[in-house]
Amino acid sequence: MLWWLVDYAKTIYFLLGIAALVLIALWWMNRRAKYLVGVGVVIGLAALVWLLGLFIVTDRMQIRANILAMKRGVEQGNPDAVFRHFSKSFGADQWDRKSLEARAGRFIEQRRVHEIILWDFDFEVPPDRNNKAVVAFRVRAIGDGGEVWYLCRADFVFEEGDWRMKTIRFFNPVADTDRPIPIPVPN
Repeated sequence: MLWWLVDYAKTIYFLLGIAALVLIALWWMNRRAKYLVGVGVVIGLAALVWLLGLFIVTDRMQIRANILAMKRGVEQGNPDAVFRHFSKSFGADQWDRKSLEARAGRFIEQRRVHEIILWDFDFEVPPDRNNKAVVAFRVRAIGDGGEVWYLCRADFVFEEGDWRMKTIRFFNPVADTDRPIPIPVPN
């Protein structure tokens, strides 16, 4: 019920900030205490939204945390930390979960990727526990082979009380961003 307050906290802070500025301007022009009380109420509402953000973990937050956990697993050379967030029915390109885990697992253990930077998370299909969620994000990976950039779109499904990746597609981040490229798994 209150998930949208947490997911859109920045927008709410912005609107509350505008309300506070209007109330401060009204107080400055009229010097009436009721406007200062209004500023206090606005500050209290902002604090309430902040507190809710500390205690409520939304589906979007869980999906993003799972993606970040997979990133850390790759950087630390721990394939189990990566593949625990994959759906049992994972499939992408010609890969199923077992074949990708076998091939990419060896690569991850060799720690050939030193750093992964993720940003620009966009939920193209908002999380729906009865259906799926689609999140797009940008990736920059730095490793033994140099530096690569991708636009990724991942489908997540809600399984066993957790959001798990069902498929992932990679795209060129600059041109042809709607045409998938093969999953970049080295030999």
